[in-house]
Formats: sequence, C-alpha cells, structure tokens
Amino acid sequence: MKFIDVLFCDDIRLELNNKVSIMGLYNDRIVFRSSDKSKLEWPIKMDLSMLVRFSLRKNDKHPINFIFECFSNENSIVKIDGTTDLATCVGSVFSLVLKTKNINLELGDLGYLFKIYDKDNEYLSKVNKNALTVLAE
Repeated sequence: MKFIDVLFCDDIRLELNNKVSIMGLYNDRIVFRSSDKSKLEWPIKMDLSMLVRFSLRKNDKHPINFIFECFSNENSIVKIDGTTDLATCVGSVFSLVLKTKNINLELGDLGYLFKIYDKDNEYLSKVNKNALTVLAE
C-alpha cells in the first residue's frame, strides 16, 4: 500500500458509477471571515469531510481496518475507526470517505494521523501535523 493524500472539504457524495463529488474543497487553509473578528467565538463548530486515498499494488495485502484522527493544534478533536470495503476500490486507488459533525476548530494548525491495517495487523501510517491552517479574516 502507498499513501496518496487526504483531501479536506465540506462534504463528499458518492455518485453512480463509482464517482465521488467533493464540495467545498480546502487547499491549505480554512478561513472564517467576519467584519469583526472579535465576534468570532472559538472554538468554531463545523462539519468536515475527508477523502483519504492510497494505492494498492497487485501483490499488496488488502487493508481491513483503519484509524483516522484529526488534531487542532495537536489536540485530538475527532477519532474515526472502522473497516474498509474493497468493493469501493476502482483500479489501483482506494478511497475512504470520512465525515464528521460539529468538530471544534481553533485558530492554528489542523493535522491528522492515519493508520490502516491488514489482516496481519501490519499497517501503513501517515502523520501530517499541519495539513491545513485555520485562520480568521
């Protein structure tokens, strides 16, 4: 298995014919805009979706379980664990769609930890402590 990336967005929808629609894709920052920044009350609750992508080569062991954890300034704000469904694998790229509700975002860095396990509990791991920056303008 090879890790590709994690895409952060507002929502992800699974469409017919194995298509994925991504709404409100964030590049390197989430910006909260207000005419008066002092009126923004932190933490700000928001729904956030993630598309985790990795590739499977012909002889790779198949993933069974995963853990995905998000951090706001290195404080855990959400932890999702579950099983994988290889039926959603199209070609060599495998995607996990993860959705959260009402997570608490603070100003600063938004990071993640991703681990995926095969039947022998061997895993692929990826950590990115500053995947996005949360700002107020």
